Amino acid sequence: HSEPVQEIMGRPPGWLVRSGIAVIVMAVTLLMIGSYFVSYPELIKGSLIIGQKEQVSQIVFPRNGAGKIKAGQKINVKFDEYPYMEFGMVQLQVPQSEMIPITDPLLGMSYSMEIPLLDTLETQYGFNIPCRPGMIGAAEIITDDLSVLDRLLNPIRTVLKR
Repeated sequence: HSEPVQEIMGRPPGWLVRSGIAVIVMAVTLLMIGSYFVSYPELIKGSLIIGQKEQVSQIVFPRNGAGKIKAGQKINVKFDEYPYMEFGMVQLQVPQSEMIPITDPLLGMSYSMEIPLLDTLETQYGFNIPCRPGMIGAAEIITDDLSVLDRLLNPIRTVLKR
């Protein structure tokens, strides 16, 4: 190619540079605004086992983060017998009962908590699941529900306070 063509191809037009920067700034601004409205829950995962007596279930969860668990927080349970993508999850609440330290073969030192259940449990999709002894499920205790923007800015706020 000739030298004038190389010069035209090598130097982008000014309007392209200005609008390209504006588009990038606009996209970052929209992502920051959107991250304020999108929540990202903090979860503690454990397992739920329905016991033999009076529909009392037991949740076993690791020690890591257990201090954040308080009465009234939501628990999402996905039962193994009923796939949650088809039937939905059962929502429970953390009761006033205390956490009992135990030694779990898989988790090591962990905590256990008892939760009373009804005879049937309603899922988020409206299905009624019979509560049978021996049923097992994955439990997620929602300890905190912050926006994505707060999760990004909290470490910065902590550093600035020092």
